[in-house]
Amino acid sequence: MDDVWTVEPYRGDRRVIGALLGRAFRDDPLTVAVGGAEPRRRELWSIHEMTWLADAALRRGYVDVVRHRGEVIAAALTFGPAARAVQGLGCLFGPVRADEPGAAIRYARWLAFQRARRPRAPHVYFPIRGGAAAYHGVGATSALMRAVLRRVDEAGLPIYAEIDSPVGRRFVEKHGFVVEDESTLPGLPAVRVCWARRPASGAG
Repeated sequence: MDDVWTVEPYRGDRRVIGALLGRAFRDDPLTVAVGGAEPRRRELWSIHEMTWLADAALRRGYVDVVRHRGEVIAAALTFGPAARAVQGLGCLFGPVRADEPGAAIRYARWLAFQRARRPRAPHVYFPIRGGAAAYHGVGATSALMRAVLRRVDEAGLPIYAEIDSPVGRRFVEKHGFVVEDESTLPGLPAVRVCWARRPASGAG
């Protein structure tokens, strides 16, 4: 990719971000465990979930994107300490649209497990970042992470993420996150999730 790309805040159509991230996470371990084995059905579920999260971030958090010649090629969603819980029953309609009713039960288990472990102290929650497959390896998601971390450091807050793949773990560790815990999800034994935290700027 040439150098005609920019990192910027996004205030556009949630469906653009939902489609981008939904396809990026179609084969993610948690998406496979929740959305089912059939790729197209799982992709529909993933796109619906990511569109719902993008809508929540546009209204109550931040959406940052990388554009290449005007096209959005990577996106990151973050929520600040004042944001309410960003995931809820809206996401459960995804499995219905994807014709995979069992996904609603599996996703509800994940939500309950996730909420029970999330820190109570003020922090920035960083649930999702990803990019188009055609642009992997060009540094787009690292550029997004740097932009997110600059904003978080200015606020003097720690940032918290959940990771369910070795690639994701290596990525956040490269940017200063420390894995504080990891566990297999109840009812989803194939998925092992790490909880990672990056301290506030200047904190140990």
